[in-house]
Amino acid sequence: MQNISIIEAKEPDHIAQVAALLRDYLLWLHRRYCKDGPVLDAYFDKRQWESELADLAGHYGAPFGGMVLARVDGVPAGCVSMRGIGGDVAEMKRLFVRPAFQRLGLARRMVETLTELACARGYPRMQLETGALQTEAQALYHSMGFKPIAPYYACSEWLARHSHFFEAKTCSRAPLFVRGAALVGAQARTRS
Repeated sequence: MQNISIIEAKEPDHIAQVAALLRDYLLWLHRRYCKDGPVLDAYFDKRQWESELADLAGHYGAPFGGMVLARVDGVPAGCVSMRGIGGDVAEMKRLFVRPAFQRLGLARRMVETLTELACARGYPRMQLETGALQTEAQALYHSMGFKPIAPYYACSEWLARHSHFFEAKTCSRAPLFVRGAALVGAQARTRS
């Protein structure tokens, strides 16, 4: 039986594992979207992409974001990240599972963990964008209660036509929180 762990990536070695997974993610996208290479190259501007990978904690770290790492028998297998995009909304970014580890339920477990983090960090709503050819991701989001929405940011006409945008609630009720530190259970009641 495989040992699967789903953790928040906060330690430097975990963040480095997320960076390595994201490099694989971009290679995977180029294979999936082989006819759209120039569009991918424009979307993932090399300098911006390298800047993001060099400072993942700055882009997605707590208290305004989070990174989730899946490992199978200690091997990095998948990741997903989020960041606050204004008000009470978090944006899910970069869900990826290495092909050798697909069909183990890792994506679902990582998204569940990420939505719990979003709720705890004061984001009762989560939005995301996924490509038209990422049908597995679309099916996952639908099965987890994400609803299709209009693009939530200004994007090119091509991107709007070739992407799907989703939103879901992360909390069954609005959390009591101070940004970065959710107040839960008895702590929340005693501070009311």
